Amino acid sequence: MANQAITASEVLPGASGVFEEYTAGEAISAGEACFVAGNLASLADNETDIATASVRGVAMNSAASGQKVVLQTDGDWTIGATAAMAAGDVLWLSGTPGKMCPEGDIDSTDFPTFIGMCIGGNVFRLGIKSFSVAHA
Repeated sequence: MANQAITASEVLPGASGVFEEYTAGEAISAGEACFVAGNLASLADNETDIATASVRGVAMNSAASGQKVVLQTDGDWTIGATAAMAAGDVLWLSGTPGKMCPEGDIDSTDFPTFIGMCIGGNVFRLGIKSFSVAHA
């Protein structure tokens, strides 16, 4: 399977969400997974190293480099109809910066990071967990 299709304009923060504000270290679109270094949020990926695979949250707004970006770090959020997910579907950090994928797309030597699970109707529950170990 390919990376999950998430349309930035369909991303909505949840009422139960926990949020943190950072400065974008690069262009970020709503719905992309980010890691944080200092006060800079950048696109996370599972291929580079443990630091970039350590997802802090999912962007709730799009931002250019130097602008403020809000990351949701916990709780439910609307992933959008384009994503077409069903309850029980889970997502992991992809090797493509900022993207999420099914578990089957994690390759050997990648650094797996669990993002969360769809709880139904395009609502996604974050459960971010970076394992800090390369996949065998």
